[in-house]
Amino acid sequence: GAFSRMFGTSYIELIESPNRKPKKIFQGRLWGDLGFIHLCYDIRGMREMKKMCQQVGFPFKVDSETDHESSVFDMGEASGHFAYVEEDFDDYTGIFNKGTLLPLLGAFGLSIVIVGVSYALSMLLPETFSTAAIILFITTFGIAFSFVPKIKQIKKTFQTGMYIILVFCLVVSSMADLTKLANISFSLFWYVGLAMFGSHILHVFIAKFFKIDADTVIISGSALICSPPFVPVIAAALKNKEIILTGLTVGIAGYAVGNYLGVLIAFILK
Repeated sequence: GAFSRMFGTSYIELIESPNRKPKKIFQGRLWGDLGFIHLCYDIRGMREMKKMCQQVGFPFKVDSETDHESSVFDMGEASGHFAYVEEDFDDYTGIFNKGTLLPLLGAFGLSIVIVGVSYALSMLLPETFSTAAIILFITTFGIAFSFVPKIKQIKKTFQTGMYIILVFCLVVSSMADLTKLANISFSLFWYVGLAMFGSHILHVFIAKFFKIDADTVIISGSALICSPPFVPVIAAALKNKEIILTGLTVGIAGYAVGNYLGVLIAFILK
């Protein structure tokens, strides 16, 4: 989501700085991520968070239309575009059919071209900005090509992209050395904790000001901190299928916006 991209790209830029200690940065970020992921992925906690918002009296707008605690959540009962969003979002069937696979291979080839062009353009810039330039060029070209009608009509592109992301995350996580957590820099730990939980607190207060209902606050915050694949699961825990579209929109937009914010913050912190 936006926060993951923003913090991730900031981390990439900081780790390249000669005045930083890469190992400690990695350890601090990993320590903070482990604790926060455990909190965010407790789906039952999402439901309890909603109840807490209501019981404590935090002035969220939770009316009868958005409060579905007494109803049974069933994605199969979703109608119209909500049913289409869930089916299209989490449906991998037919991805190897000839009519689907060939266009997907074309989209994958286009992605490789975008990476190559972005790398070539980054070589024209000073080495200090090369990594940031690659990230921004790839993001910009990806957004631009997503508006091309023929590319938009290719099926299963989102599912394919998420599969590749999950494989990448698995490979990166397998490289983590948890024994290094014993030598963590607590200044970085507090920085990561403040950045993560501070963003949640800021999100809640802004939602309070605009009188946004609790379900929307929880689903949008989860989509930004985690990623769009968690949206349907959290919506099921909240027993509210109407917030799926909101969560998906916020999460996907966050992927793009987070890259730009991450690079900006990285250069500010330098």
